[in-house]
Amino acid sequence: MNTTLNKIISILGILFILVSCEVEVESESDIAKDDKPKIDLQNELQGKIKGDNWKYNYAVVKKSSYDGENMVYFYDEDLSDPCLDYPSKSFAFYRGELKKGKKEFSMKKTMTLYDGSTNLIITNGFMKINKIDGKNIDMTLKAYFDKNNYIGGIVTVEVCE
Repeated sequence: MNTTLNKIISILGILFILVSCEVEVESESDIAKDDKPKIDLQNELQGKIKGDNWKYNYAVVKKSSYDGENMVYFYDEDLSDPCLDYPSKSFAFYRGELKKGKKEFSMKKTMTLYDGSTNLIITNGFMKINKIDGKNIDMTLKAYFDKNNYIGGIVTVEVCE
């Protein structure tokens, strides 16, 4: 029953994100040099989404109930159970394989920033997984769309079961 509930919650969360918003995509060549944000990779994960300051409170890995792929969510609000709940406002997420090492974002491997109504598909930046210990993943992240939409820094991600 619990796994069925988790699957239903995951499916509803993904469907909500995909069908309830518009999508924007921008490549590295589309970004003017003065529009690139200065991202501090030495401090906790933070940035801006839609021009508003954003700082993570929780980061979790959940398995997609659709295809079993890893979904990494970065939340900026307090949730009673980050492994089961979904935020009501802005957050970021990544979908894909999680192995130690650096992955550059591209049109095939993206980060998404969600501001409550719009998905910003990020193809610029990288995710570097520094350590995996079973329950946690330590990583450095840099993802940017423009100077008003970016996140970057260090983060520990909890692996949900």
